[in-house]
Formats: sequence, C-alpha cells, structure tokens
Amino acid sequence: MVFILLLNQLKKFIKDRMLKLRAIKFCKAISKPWGYPSYSSGRQIKVHISRKEHYNDDETPYYSKPKPRESWVTNFYAVVQRRNWTMHDVDQWFKRRAMREIIADQRFVPERFLNLGPNLAAAHFITGRGGKVKFVGNDKWYSYADIKKGYIPSIDTPGFYVEEIDATDTPLCYEGFENLYNLRALKKLILRECFLIDDWCLHRTHIFKNSLQFIDVTGCPKVTERGIICLHPLRNLETLVIEDNPNIQNKELVCLLLQELAPKCNVIGVDFEDPVFLKRLENYMT
Repeated sequence: MVFILLLNQLKKFIKDRMLKLRAIKFCKAISKPWGYPSYSSGRQIKVHISRKEHYNDDETPYYSKPKPRESWVTNFYAVVQRRNWTMHDVDQWFKRRAMREIIADQRFVPERFLNLGPNLAAAHFITGRGGKVKFVGNDKWYSYADIKKGYIPSIDTPGFYVEEIDATDTPLCYEGFENLYNLRALKKLILRECFLIDDWCLHRTHIFKNSLQFIDVTGCPKVTERGIICLHPLRNLETLVIEDNPNIQNKELVCLLLQELAPKCNVIGVDFEDPVFLKRLENYMT
C-alpha cells in the first residue's frame, strides 16, 4: 500500500516537472522576435568536407554532399538538363569556345621570346596570325610566307628591329599584346578591321609610348571614346585614324581632349568644321 502511494507521488512529480519545462520553453519561444535566425539557436550543423580532388581551386571545399568525379557523361547530362537549350544558346557556346581557343593561341610563350628576342618573336607572332611586319631599313612587308622561305630568321639575329606592324583583319586580342613588349623601334601600328580590339587593348598601347607615331583603329567595332582617350600616354603620337567606328560617342570632343593631352597628334576621320559640332561646342563653352 505504501509502495503504491509513493509511486503515485513520483508520477505526479514527474508530470508537474514536465509541465514546468514545457511552460519555460514556450515562454522562451514567444519572447523571440519574428524571423529569429535558426543559426542563433545554438544548434550545430554538420557540414561535409569533400576531398581535394572533388573541387577546384576557386571553389569552396564545403558541400552538403560530395561532388562526383569528373566524367563527360555526367557533365553532358548536367548541361542538357540545366535548361531548355535554344539555337542562340548553342551559338553563344560555340563563340565562347572559339574565344577560349584564340586566347590560348595568343598566350605568351617564354621559349619563343628567349630564342628569338623581342623583335623577331613579335614578328613570328604577328605573321603567324595573318599580319605583316616591316623592319628598320627595309621597305618590304614580311608575311608568314616569308618565314617559310627563310627570309625571317628563326634564331635571335641582331639587326632585325620591328618598325611597323600591320594587323589588319587579324584576331589580335588583349592577351596578344603580351608578345609585343620591348619593341623600342615600333613607329606604326595598323589595327584596321580587328573585331577583338577594344578599349582595353588601346590602353595597353602604353608599352609603345616612347616610339609609336601612327595608329589606325578604323573599323574596330568594340572601340569607344574611352579607348581613344587612353592613347594620351603616347608622347610621340602624330597620326590617329578613326573611321567607321560606330561606338565612339562625341568623337569630336574626345579628339579635342586627346589633342590637348598630345599636341602633336593629328586625327584623321573627324570633321572639326562640322556646323553641328561647332554649335554644340559653342553651347558647351557658354
């Protein structure tokens, strides 16, 4: 009989204790503001750390699940299942792939630079991509065919200094300028119809600031007024040709500013006598 009474009292004590704990927990819950962040509740979240070979250097090693091993089957399935592909997406994919190939083709090759020197290395680079070069004291334009015939040396030979470069209609891009350093005799740079030449490329022409006298960017669709004003470090620039550049806004005003920074520069392709421009200039000055 006594045992039954003790057991009932123990049950009642446990029940009261549980009710108190629930009440305390409820009071704490309602005292939290709306939108209380879950990470502040003190719970520890288990995070899986993938192995090193499962992620790239620019990715974090923390994943909820391990990254599967690289496979062309899984990659192809992931690309196909990503979204509904259209012909525009396919065209953009091929363009990005072609651009990656162009950049890889124009990377700087230290072995070529060491074996040929800066001038012959630049000559081989430009002619190998469809351009032409002219050396100091020689009026002949050399192309890739002349390299095959042996007219341009394949080893470092003194006396060959690049004076003019004609990269008309070539895929020369920003990365390609890495191969044109130390051309101290370069005076003329022709970049006509180069569809990859942009403002960043023109900004990189500062490597020729002590020698370049002529630059032609006719027909470069990616060149804007920002790229034109980036030519001001060229101390000896005498001629700038900008014709058929539709993305250059306020061409006349930009060229006037460039001429203030480089007084020797003569701009071809800009009509400073245009009545519309003179009217705008008058309104601007007033």
